[in-house]
Amino acid sequence: MSDRYRFIYIRLPKASSSSVVRALRRMLCPNVHACPPDLLEQRSLSEVSAEKWAAYIVFTAVRNPFTRAASAYSFLTARHLFNKLGTGNDAPRGKPCAVPFSEFAASSHALSHRRVCAVPPHCCAFVEDTGWVEHFVDLHISDQAHAVFDAAGRNAVDFIARTEHLVADMAEVVRIINAREGSALNITIKQLNAGPHLDAAAVHKRMYDAATMRGVAKQYAVDLLRFGFLEPLATATG
Repeated sequence: MSDRYRFIYIRLPKASSSSVVRALRRMLCPNVHACPPDLLEQRSLSEVSAEKWAAYIVFTAVRNPFTRAASAYSFLTARHLFNKLGTGNDAPRGKPCAVPFSEFAASSHALSHRRVCAVPPHCCAFVEDTGWVEHFVDLHISDQAHAVFDAAGRNAVDFIARTEHLVADMAEVVRIINAREGSALNITIKQLNAGPHLDAAAVHKRMYDAATMRGVAKQYAVDLLRFGFLEPLATATG
């Protein structure tokens, strides 16, 4: 959130949030050790006052649920949930650690840290502050719509960018901010971690079959409906 430029960015994990945050920091904090006091990072939307919520430009970025689910699964299993960085095998104590994508597609809670630590316990990568870990996992597997629409189903943001065409959408966000505030904000987006995992057709081919597609579609039905997303192959060129 920037009080100077009067905008609020809602960060949604695995929807180009690292790219957006890095671009904002690069523009607003040339000296990373001396960010202006008006640039604030709130942990919860409830920390933002109603006055600012109404007056500031609010934007976010969302991602096709199929590629987002695949990205979240890869990110969590490779880096944050399992011992040995998700290599998936602790031979002296038996069972492999990895949760198959088919289980995650059927229920994202298959990656619950509580479950990982219970079955089998040698896979548990964190033994302290498990409440924080559960929250971290939940952020990555929750639908996106809950952060964009209020309880009555009303859109609570001014602009929704799409990961699939992030550069163009963020240019429009900057145009809106500058036009409304009479400012000269200039943000250049460089998409981080770009590669096959951002290509919907490549993700579909590598990770999905009919069963996993049905599972993810069911879990993230609200995102498919609210944001008008199609299946991976249908969005490969969109």
